[in-house]
Amino acid sequence: MKRKEESRVNKLVKRNRRRKARRAFMSAFLLSAFIFCVAFAGLKAGAISTNAKNTNPEGSAKQYKSVMVERDDCLWDIADRYMGRGYSDKRVYIEEVRQINNLTSDELHFGSYLCVPYYE
Repeated sequence: MKRKEESRVNKLVKRNRRRKARRAFMSAFLLSAFIFCVAFAGLKAGAISTNAKNTNPEGSAKQYKSVMVERDDCLWDIADRYMGRGYSDKRVYIEEVRQINNLTSDELHFGSYLCVPYYE
């Protein structure tokens, strides 16, 4: 009788050890995942802030404005209107507008809004 109780107690002890080990593993895994997410978010935020560098040689700050796409507008028309003195090449400006607005093509839709950079 004593052996049955000892084996039952041993099984319970082993099961408790497995549960504790599983909990410890899950805690470590979740902590690692959290640290990874925080680090990734920090890197992403750093990448976003480095894209907003002031490239204007005159020292004025880059500003952003939301503009409505007018009928028959294209990116070249918008560049003509808003590019200003901070950019020397219209293609560079258009590429920046495409990146800011996540445009995959040059197609614009009447009535939609675009975020455009300009220098004050």
